[in-house]
Amino acid sequence: MNVFLVDLTHGGVKISSELAKSGKFENVYGYDLYNTLKEENESLLKTYDIKVIKSLEEFKKELKDNSINILNSNTKTNEEGQSNHKDLIINPIHSSLNVNELLDEISHDKDLNLKEEKSLSNYYEIINHHKATKLVLEEWKEATEMQNIKTIEITGVKGKTSSAFLLKDILLEQKNILLLSSLGARLFKKDMDKCLMLQKNISITPANIINTIQLAKKIANPKCSDFPKCSTSKDIDIKNTANKDISEESYNNPYQNLNYDYAIFENSLGICGLGNIGILTNLVENYPIAKGKSNAREAKKQVFDCPIVIIEHETLNEYYNEEKEKYFNKINSFSLNSDESNLYCKTIEYDIDSTKIEIEYKDLKTINENNISGSFELNCFAPGPHHVLNVLTAISTALTLEIDEETIIKGIANFHGIEGRTQVKTIQNSRIIEEINPGINTKAIESSINMINDIENYIIIIGGKYGVTCEEIDEDKLSSYINDYLRDNPNSNLVLTDELGKSIKDKLNDKTSVKEYEISYIEDYNNALDFAIENNKNALFIYRSNYSQVSKR
Repeated sequence: MNVFLVDLTHGGVKISSELAKSGKFENVYGYDLYNTLKEENESLLKTYDIKVIKSLEEFKKELKDNSINILNSNTKTNEEGQSNHKDLIINPIHSSLNVNELLDEISHDKDLNLKEEKSLSNYYEIINHHKATKLVLEEWKEATEMQNIKTIEITGVKGKTSSAFLLKDILLEQKNILLLSSLGARLFKKDMDKCLMLQKNISITPANIINTIQLAKKIANPKCSDFPKCSTSKDIDIKNTANKDISEESYNNPYQNLNYDYAIFENSLGICGLGNIGILTNLVENYPIAKGKSNAREAKKQVFDCPIVIIEHETLNEYYNEEKEKYFNKINSFSLNSDESNLYCKTIEYDIDSTKIEIEYKDLKTINENNISGSFELNCFAPGPHHVLNVLTAISTALTLEIDEETIIKGIANFHGIEGRTQVKTIQNSRIIEEINPGINTKAIESSINMINDIENYIIIIGGKYGVTCEEIDEDKLSSYINDYLRDNPNSNLVLTDELGKSIKDKLNDKTSVKEYEISYIEDYNNALDFAIENNKNALFIYRSNYSQVSKR
């Protein structure tokens, strides 16, 4: 079997090299779709005998030659015309390259002599990078089942990182956690004050799940030459392997002695299907991907590949009615206020520092195939509705894992925000609410501003950078929202800052309805914050950026 991998930018180097190293495939090809392959990565691929393809024409030629070889090998087809031989094409879910159209184009080449009633696509299996990551991690998944390690995958438009850290705080009360998030790959040990940072600057592209797992493995199984005591297969507790009857001799897996009890993976544009639980936080914006040929809804639909799905009730009803009917028996939904969901808030008392929530849950499905119901109260750091939804995501998941209420309440109480998302700081006489996010959009900005509607003496600072995520912010939509907000709140103190703020200011200046208001612009966000502090003003700081860009302030 041959493998053709498209896109060496978004984790393709890792996936293709791991597939080549596995020895399961005759040839592995890597198509550098965006022409971004670095010289050192190209050398790495060639080390594993991976043929690097650098143009569409070359890619077509390689597919054509491969197809001719398949057809000349007298490959048999079944009654439906499907070939028993399936080479593999791996194309990321966000790819602008339509592989089926490409195969149809090649099918008409006279050199193939392909009968009209047959399609070349019958001879290939087409999967995305998410599924390819799952393919690479087959042995790891087997090991987690043997060692009774639970995996949670998280996708969604907003709230992924906060939900992951909230869940981590709950589980860390009793267990060790491997966590991949947009803030890095980390290993949390329940008996350690600090986590082990495996890799700080790492994206949540599917292939980085592989990297995260391998980094944790190096810690669990160091080389004997480096450490006087190292783990061996004899260290495995055979009695604690999901009650499976195995022996040391039969357990021949490279992922022995995994040093965590839970693995939590934040994932962009869907999930890989590795999780015991798949989480879809929300779909507040169904943005286009693959140059408009697909969208976020289609990408994140992969969450339903998991045995149990945690999903926002409103997202489920608006976007996934078909899946709601098909997968009813494995869905747990949550909502701020809908009693039609499996978990919701009976009451919410918002506060900047400590919000009080009364939780009700019913017919919640668990990983042990139980249905549970109940209610409890807790206090949490959740100054706005979107923060409460993150809390509900974590609680729903913890209950699905059959974590007891007392542990959940204690874990949530330990959460005080995270660097890089939402946190509250006091500087001199000013309270600064930080909302820093690389994927911030108009809906998130609106939710953040709503938090302080009833609070006086606040300056709202909005700005940020370009190019921190693949999807840029809709500036027209944002400027329209700010226009409406200024009209309804003429006494508001609004400051725009940095690249995004400059562009929004220019757009607002073109709107007649806001010309009567003074729109402040301070180029450097540091000066904008200093302005609030020096004038004893509180500030809501909404900034589109990676936290590393502002953490040195």
